[in-house]
Amino acid sequence: MINRKINTFIPELYPKNERINMNSLESGSNVQSGLEMIMEKSPDTIVLVDRNLTLVKVISAKDDYYHYLANNCIGKQPQALFPDGKNYDQYEIYRAAVKRVFEEQVKVDFSFEVSFEGKNYYYLSQASLFNEELVIVYTCDVSSLKTEKNLQELINTILDRLPLGVFVKDGDNHFNYLYWNHFMEEITGIETREIEGHDDFEVNYNALMTAEERLETDMNVIKTGLTARFKGKVKSASGDYRDIEVAKYPISLNNGKPLVLALWRDITSELATENTLRRTRILTKMALRISVSRHTYMLALHRSGQYP
Repeated sequence: MINRKINTFIPELYPKNERINMNSLESGSNVQSGLEMIMEKSPDTIVLVDRNLTLVKVISAKDDYYHYLANNCIGKQPQALFPDGKNYDQYEIYRAAVKRVFEEQVKVDFSFEVSFEGKNYYYLSQASLFNEELVIVYTCDVSSLKTEKNLQELINTILDRLPLGVFVKDGDNHFNYLYWNHFMEEITGIETREIEGHDDFEVNYNALMTAEERLETDMNVIKTGLTARFKGKVKSASGDYRDIEVAKYPISLNNGKPLVLALWRDITSELATENTLRRTRILTKMALRISVSRHTYMLALHRSGQYP
């Protein structure tokens, strides 16, 4: 007889309209028929492990790795999950989760990763008591999410190393800050954790506009779809004044969520160079005028016979 503890696990795996009819499952004495029902509904992989930590069955293998397990690892202990003895620490995570379920009769969520035939697989799993002798481990392949996370980390690293400030605000939620890069931390003295999730009225920093003016500008950017550009001086966290050029762009996510992307560019050195060039041009023109005037004066003296 299948233990009723399965009720506490299986319904959580699927949406309500796809849940298994538990009454029909428990009314049958054939565990295999129950497993077949689970297999038909399972979007991912399910493994059964007994008290000796032996793999009893691999159900609904959804990738090459679990197909390998189904064909080669039945009747073996969980270290068979990690071919060639690789990732022993990952085996320990898996073994400890299964052991805890048997000992404490609780659900255990865990994650692990394996390398198989040159490819890395990343899994999120939940282990739960199937009956008195078996633990059922539901496993979801999140390799693509892991890749996206690594890509996001790479993008954040690039943004943090850009020589300009970058931040993003949520146009649907009080224009709360969603992203704040390292440049903005340095110039304002406000760390990411202090500003993300807050709006301009909750966090004060030395900006070119008041909180009210910034809100009005952001709303106008979203409403018109036009870029806003302005510049001015701000006092940095180190106490010196910087010339900043700001551009705010309307952008949106795939689901249509409106965002404001802002770029701060420190043009202090650029303006200093321009000012130096401007002064140089002025001084050069003055020197030329003086030279021309002196030449004209000397020529006039020469013609008048007053200059030898």
